Amino acid sequence: MEKIKNICSLGFGSTVYDIQLDGRKQVFSHVEALNLLNLKISQVYDKYPSENALKFCSDNNISLTDNINKIYPDIDILIVALPTSEIDVAYEFVERFNPRMVVLEKPISYSSSKTIRIFELLNSREICFYVNYQRNFDKGYEIIRKEILLNKVITANFETTTAVAQGSSHMIELVLSFFPEYKILKTKSIKSIRVVNGVEEPGGWLVLSNGDSLVTLMMNSSSKLEGIFRGRIVFENYEIIFDEGNQIIEKVFYGIGNDRLGKIRTTQSSKIIYNWGNEEWILGTYKRILENKTANQEETTRWINVSRIIEQIMEESLVNT
Repeated sequence: MEKIKNICSLGFGSTVYDIQLDGRKQVFSHVEALNLLNLKISQVYDKYPSENALKFCSDNNISLTDNINKIYPDIDILIVALPTSEIDVAYEFVERFNPRMVVLEKPISYSSSKTIRIFELLNSREICFYVNYQRNFDKGYEIIRKEILLNKVITANFETTTAVAQGSSHMIELVLSFFPEYKILKTKSIKSIRVVNGVEEPGGWLVLSNGDSLVTLMMNSSSKLEGIFRGRIVFENYEIIFDEGNQIIEKVFYGIGNDRLGKIRTTQSSKIIYNWGNEEWILGTYKRILENKTANQEETTRWINVSRIIEQIMEESLVNT
């Protein structure tokens, strides 16, 4: 691969830099991932840069502008980390500069049609791209995915508590990746609102089925419940439970019967099958494009469906306001 010289970031907010400032061990930010790959951002486009952005760019001699005409061309990697409502800016950059590679922050857009539009442009230009759904590069979730492939799922339920297009979009994408053949039966907004970059994002729930088993996802935007990311997949004789807060994935085995109710399903034993550490996450996203492996059709279809689900939940919320 040719040497990477020009990395341009559209936006310089939390996912690019700020998220790493709270001392967490998991690598989340673009700056951290690029540092591990011995790469550096060389220019930033941001109309409303934060104090952290201004200081970081000044300290590291990075060009910062709000004028597209001052962007240096021949972009090797374009990082799209603008607010979710501003995907049209990314479209303009791709159309004008034709970068070699593009990393897009999830969920791309509140509009499924705009998500489709930028994918079509990237594919038509044969630009290598990937969307930063980080849990696609997580050993723990790969273990769960194999369990689902090898065993009959009876039911499954998942829960997350961040705004629908923010952390909850990670869970939507994860659930769709676990159950790619399942049909979406229902999306519904709920009245828990989180304001993100001036946009009111509601909570919601999602129901999927293959005609035999049912999968549900609850997303609550209330800040009072901040930080939940967990799920439970039930098989015939055991279940898999994961909770990122506890950093573990468990396999729980069943028995039948107790003194009070007789033949009722009981928990006999459990074992931890994975302890989460510092997973590849965003580093995996960058390794993927640096190996010139662009998003495949299954992935882009899934990401369009994530945008569509968010779009439906937000549109229903507006109608019910």
